[in-house]
Amino acid sequence: MNQNDLDIQNKILDTIKNKTDFKDSTEIDMIRYGKDPNSESYLVTVNDKINDKIIKEFDEEQEQSRPYRSSPKLRPAFSKTGTLDIEFLFENAKILVKAKDFDLARNIYNAIIKNGSHSAEGLFGIAITYEGEKDYEKALSYYEESAAYHPSFKTFKRLCSVLQRLGRWTYAAETYERALLLKNVENEDQVYLHFRAAECWQKAERFTEAEIHYKQVTKIAPKDSRSYNALGSLEMSRNRVPEALEYFKKGSQIHSEDASSYFGMGSCYLSLGKRLQAMDSFAKSLERNIQNPTAIFYLVRLGFELKLYEKAEKLVQKYVNQAPINPNLLYSLAAMQYHIHHYEDSLKNIQKLLQMRAEHEGAKKLKKLVLKKMN
Repeated sequence: MNQNDLDIQNKILDTIKNKTDFKDSTEIDMIRYGKDPNSESYLVTVNDKINDKIIKEFDEEQEQSRPYRSSPKLRPAFSKTGTLDIEFLFENAKILVKAKDFDLARNIYNAIIKNGSHSAEGLFGIAITYEGEKDYEKALSYYEESAAYHPSFKTFKRLCSVLQRLGRWTYAAETYERALLLKNVENEDQVYLHFRAAECWQKAERFTEAEIHYKQVTKIAPKDSRSYNALGSLEMSRNRVPEALEYFKKGSQIHSEDASSYFGMGSCYLSLGKRLQAMDSFAKSLERNIQNPTAIFYLVRLGFELKLYEKAEKLVQKYVNQAPINPNLLYSLAAMQYHIHHYEDSLKNIQKLLQMRAEHEGAKKLKKLVLKKMN
């Protein structure tokens, strides 16, 4: 081991030792002095000439003073022969990335690359550091170089993520398609890649390519309602409402508890002027997922237009109980409760609204009507 290697290694260890993630210095001392808690052999990792007697005394002290056996097992960086332990360096580079010490992490990854092995993994690691610093152009460059050395699902996934951050939708879609050409891609990963590729093509307004990928998912995972909902949304964006409606219906048939399918159906029915069916679909969507403010908005609107207050009131009350208070929605709820003769509930919500907005004229008028009915 030359002096330069020794200096780098000491810098690495000292930096890690100063991180607040460690409760004490036991783990780093074990690296420095070569203690393997599961082995009786000792390796000198930093200075090959450390006296064995000093090592032994150190180990005996640790045995008596600290429960170091509960600490993670850490590997030495160099053996007595000076062979670089790549796995050790990767582990410590990850620790530095987690601690946001990106410069030193890059030093380690560069050392791995210069060693002549694991170039793809080293380049991937450097890309991670630049991504952590939000330098996406440099991250992109290193991910691309890593993929050139060794194309992998992991690398393509990160590469596409950066491309999407940069808004390069066509390049991202094409890269997802490259990932689909990898050998032995599991069905679950194929579904992921087709979805992401389709979404990127859709962002690029290349709807035909997006449709191809969504339809591939229906073949790979025919019981996955998400692909039909995605096709429905795609057709809506192309203003093909009847076709979209059929896809959403198919999604609801495959998975009867999929709130998104019913919301899509409601949107289609509303576009087609079928208000009663739209209200029914929005209600079914909210019964499965109440946390949908857009569906609540349409339900309230349709409830007043069709004078179907009772059907809407129950779901709106459930939403109000769970969501941050919205004065306009609270007023609508109180008005619905007035129409279905739930005067006490209506008055309670009116008073709550007036505490928030004492000047609300609609609430004041509604309160007079409610009190008149109650008297």
